[in-house]
Amino acid sequence: MSVKPGAGEPVYVDDLVTVTYTLKNIGVASASTVEVRVVESPSELAVETTSPKSLGPGLSDTWQVNIRPKKVGEFRVAVSFYLSGVKQVFRFADGTVKDTFTITLATSLKPVYLVIQRITSQPSTTEPFYVGDVGTITYTVKNTGQVAGKNVEVKVVSIPPEIEVVQVTAPKDLRPDATDEWQVKLRAKSPGTYEAYLTFYVDGKKVIFEAEGKTIEQWKIPIVATEKPFIQTLGALIILGLVFVAGIVVAVLVMRKRRQAAPSITPPVQLTAIPSVAQPSPTPGQKFCFSCGSSMPLTTRFCPKCGAEQQL
Repeated sequence: MSVKPGAGEPVYVDDLVTVTYTLKNIGVASASTVEVRVVESPSELAVETTSPKSLGPGLSDTWQVNIRPKKVGEFRVAVSFYLSGVKQVFRFADGTVKDTFTITLATSLKPVYLVIQRITSQPSTTEPFYVGDVGTITYTVKNTGQVAGKNVEVKVVSIPPEIEVVQVTAPKDLRPDATDEWQVKLRAKSPGTYEAYLTFYVDGKKVIFEAEGKTIEQWKIPIVATEKPFIQTLGALIILGLVFVAGIVVAVLVMRKRRQAAPSITPPVQLTAIPSVAQPSPTPGQKFCFSCGSSMPLTTRFCPKCGAEQQL
């Protein structure tokens, strides 16, 4: 008899436990309709057995009992072998006689187990990563365990001084069979080829995890940083300069528009008094014509110049 998982290995809920029995027919006649039957099993276990089959004289064959536990606990399964519907008794080398085989299972929930399903980076692996730029690596992680992961976090455990860790995702919980994302943001301070390493922690404890079908303790991050081309830097400066000039032009246009829109104020007209011409004072014995202003004697009735009659 053999059992898988083997002795000392844990059995988790929903795992498949396979018990294999190897039988040999040491008789001279063929054994027909040899079958294994479950005679005792709790409802918390799903049990299947191999279909009946014949076993010729001197031949060996295997029969299996497949057990899948549905709950946590300790369970007992009893099986017996039948030949043509008749229960068989087995005698072992030590003289022990049995007609029933007992299988005992102790099951538990599978602990947190993280699997990296996808890794994406910005810039991508085919794009250049320049000194001073911030690169973002996103890890899509699934908890394939049966227990919730508390405070799941990613930590950069090894990094060269030329690479700066800008930000990592804060710890968060991950329910069983759930998927979430964790990010690492890095900045290169010098050009070169570097390697950084990260790992995952659950509730403050380092855990093994799976990536690309392998169980590992840490994940390598290859980094190739290069200097930004001069023409690209010059182009950025030109663009900044154009933006600055455009800002000045817009400001000037706005100021002109405001000046044109402002109402014009006409200054008040200052009135200047026109001085009157003073009439000359008549000389003694003289008067002036009231019509043309000519001087004439006081006793003259008509103006000698314009002929206007004067008032005496």
